[in-house]
Amino acid sequence: SCLVPIQTQGSKPPFFCIHGINGAVVRFRDLAKHLGSDQPFYGVQAQGLGEGNACHTRTEDMAAHYVQQIRKLQSRGPYFLGGYSFGGTIAFEMARQLAANGEEGTTVVLFDTNFSFRNASASGHKISAVAAFVELFRIPTSRIGAHLLRMLTAPIRVLQWKLQVAKLPPIVRKVRTACLEAEQNYRPQVYGGRVILFRSNHRALGQVGDPRAGWDGYVTRGLEIYEVTGNHENILLEPQVQQVAKVLKHCLYTPPPRPSHVAWQ
Repeated sequence: SCLVPIQTQGSKPPFFCIHGINGAVVRFRDLAKHLGSDQPFYGVQAQGLGEGNACHTRTEDMAAHYVQQIRKLQSRGPYFLGGYSFGGTIAFEMARQLAANGEEGTTVVLFDTNFSFRNASASGHKISAVAAFVELFRIPTSRIGAHLLRMLTAPIRVLQWKLQVAKLPPIVRKVRTACLEAEQNYRPQVYGGRVILFRSNHRALGQVGDPRAGWDGYVTRGLEIYEVTGNHENILLEPQVQQVAKVLKHCLYTPPPRPSHVAWQ
């Protein structure tokens, strides 16, 4: 099974959280803890992390397999699905597949999932120089200097990131390569259910001017957005995760706002 039980006790419907680009789910431990002892929480890790298991290379195939897995534990909805980074895209596709099979009411929670970077390598760490330059004309004058500095130092950060990836165990690099292929080739269809986006306030170059992280046109009922102090790497780590958990608990068990509403925390 791809399901990793992180918190099994509780009377509420389980929350299933999908892995990021490296396939593992250990990042979700603190989030599960802060959601409380009454909230069952399961991580969904990549199939390829198991020895001898083949990696999925299509987002649609990942989603179909994970839907099959979670339905063994929860046979009927409504479902609560989340995902970090690329995992949010998988969760979105899972909800779309569930809806296509008549299972309505799935809530999708995106943790810093920037869909505008679906064609970028390293899940957004290699950015378009053109997109970053265009943003110079979309940001306040007071921030232009800092933005230019980030553009000039971007190659250094990309090199640092590649060195970190090179240190990963071979099985993780294998999963990462498969997930990158799936991310780059995914072409979504629209989803009419509830979608919640938690965004870090430190945004990567190329997405500074897009508050909806590239999801316009795919979420038909409107996107609920909550901004969290932090960056892409630490949004689900201490202490930022405490803010995320507090807002998420409120979102999961209260009626959603109007479809056109956009909330900033």
